[in-house]
Order: sequence, then structure tokens, then C-alpha cells
Amino acid sequence: GIMTVKETLDFSARCQGVGARYDLLNELARREKDAGIFPEADVDLFMKASAAQGVKSSIITDYTLKILGLDICKDTIVGDDMMRGISGGQKKRVTTGEMIVGPTKTLFMDEISTGLDSSTTFQ
Repeated sequence: GIMTVKETLDFSARCQGVGARYDLLNELARREKDAGIFPEADVDLFMKASAAQGVKSSIITDYTLKILGLDICKDTIVGDDMMRGISGGQKKRVTTGEMIVGPTKTLFMDEISTGLDSSTTFQ
């Protein structure tokens, strides 16, 4: 099937899983409780939303769309050789987003600005 930008990032996140984020959140909650620490409501909500398992769309996907400037085209199909979709620069950012939404701790990227216009590279 043909997927939109948001569906592509959601699919990538589900394929990669939440990984250590879920276990880390549980351990952190246990240690905070033992130490009598109560996190701020906003921080607690974000942590729980970012580590939710089995959710079709996550806050991490929405955040990634925003920081990569893809929120304006999130409902546009990505496209392929036969069907026009988003621009080439947007496709490069979708590829970067597919890596970011996973449980990675470190990303090694080489020449990530190649093919992007100067304003996008600056962002």
C-alpha cells in the first residue's frame, strides 16, 4: 500500500519497537518511588507517552515530524517512481525520521545535508 509521511514514521517506530525505553521508564519509576521523588506532571506524561507499547501513533512520531519540518506534509503520500508524492528534500528528512523514531541512543550520520536546500540544512 501507499503510506503518508506520518504513517511511514509510525510504521518505522512500530517495527523498531520501544526497546529499552519501556524498561528504563519502569526502573526509573521504581527508583523515584523508593526515593520519595514525584516527577512533574508534564514530564511524567511525556515519558509515559513516549514509551507506550502497542500504540499506533506515538508522541515521538509527532515530535519527530515537527523537528524535521514534516508536520506540514504529514498527510501527504511519500510517493515512488510511479506516483508523485513529497519533494526529494522531504524524502531525505523522512529517511532521517525513520531512524530517529526508533529506540536508538546514538546516530552516526555522514553528509546528511547533501541534496537539501540551504534553509533546510540550516534548520
